[in-house]
Amino acid sequence: MLWLALTACDREPTDSGEPCTPMTLYEDLDGDGFGGEPVEACEEAEGLVDNAEDCDDADPTIFPGADELPCDGVDSDCDGEDPEGVAFVDEVPYDTAQAALDALEAGGTAWICPGDHPVAADLSGLADAEIRSVSGDPEDTRLTGGSSVIVLNDAENVLVTGFGFPDVSSHGVVLGGNGTRLMNSRFEGSTGTALNLRPPAGGTVTVSGVDIVDPSGVPIQVYGEGTVLLSDMSLSGAVDNAMNNGLEGDGHLIIRDSLFEDNAMGHDGLVYDRGTCEQVTVERSTFRNNSAQYGAVYYMWRTSTKVGFDFVFTDNVFEDNYNTEDNGGGVINLRTSGDEIPSALTISGGHWYRNDVLDTGPISIYAHSDEISVFIEDVDLGEGDDDNTNHDVDFNGGLYLFDGVTTVTCTAGGACE
Repeated sequence: MLWLALTACDREPTDSGEPCTPMTLYEDLDGDGFGGEPVEACEEAEGLVDNAEDCDDADPTIFPGADELPCDGVDSDCDGEDPEGVAFVDEVPYDTAQAALDALEAGGTAWICPGDHPVAADLSGLADAEIRSVSGDPEDTRLTGGSSVIVLNDAENVLVTGFGFPDVSSHGVVLGGNGTRLMNSRFEGSTGTALNLRPPAGGTVTVSGVDIVDPSGVPIQVYGEGTVLLSDMSLSGAVDNAMNNGLEGDGHLIIRDSLFEDNAMGHDGLVYDRGTCEQVTVERSTFRNNSAQYGAVYYMWRTSTKVGFDFVFTDNVFEDNYNTEDNGGGVINLRTSGDEIPSALTISGGHWYRNDVLDTGPISIYAHSDEISVFIEDVDLGEGDDDNTNHDVDFNGGLYLFDGVTTVTCTAGGACE
């Protein structure tokens, strides 16, 4: 321990030459302004305080007046007890999680204790609030409502974090307002839509640190005209379309730093895009052992009534993905049926290994438009044991183009024809 300017009080003169006048001070070992053990000293010094009110002088988060975290077994505010209750809103206890969420208002925080809690909370219109599990662990704090568990339509700046959502049958969590966020959570065994994401125009909804395991329905539905950010998430074991992208207008779908593996789709790809949004960005993500008839990872179908697209794939990993039928359109399959849909596809960095795309190539474009540009650079298409099947010798082969495309540009690897 570091002692500064402390003189033992044995009535010897202090450094100033004055006789020592004994006083009792208290060690503040954790620096929170409240003391513990008494010390006889001649003068005040750093590390000493004039009170002995700290009930745990080794923890700076525990002191009189500290925020009390419920049901954690710790008396944080030194009042002699840990509050009792199943859930709390700003330290007010409630007997059920549902009652706490019903009482949550703008600016408040709801804390849910470990356990299984049946919840169906329509919190539409809520603003500037948080819903947290006390433990932060989705394995021990589960919201078991099944349908419309947390609904945040027209909400703003609301955070939901730290929960498990088992066996969702329909619309487990609905994020429908700017700044609504779901973090550090887990869905398992969903039979319907686990996540319904509806960003308003100019707004953003965020899903981060979320795992979706073994869903049998379509786990992610995306609509609206704003931005959807999916980051640091994982999805595995899906047996239908994993995500329907129906964003419109200026909408922007962003997938970042995520893992999608062992998903066995039916007709359409892992992401099925029938929307009209103009931007899709996929970066630093891994797609491994996913299958579908059309576009094992991304399948887009847009008609002449819809706008063009700007798709950017950067530094991603595509490994062991495959088509279940011939002419299945590879790993990424982009189709347009209109004559005037100016569009661009950019793929840079990352690698494509051991993708079994039957009679097409890893990337397939079927377009009647003559205004599609494709840019490919610094992509590793694999060699030897990592080689892809069909059309994967170089960029020219790695990009498999159907009829109708007349504008294609490839850089750092040779021209694509």
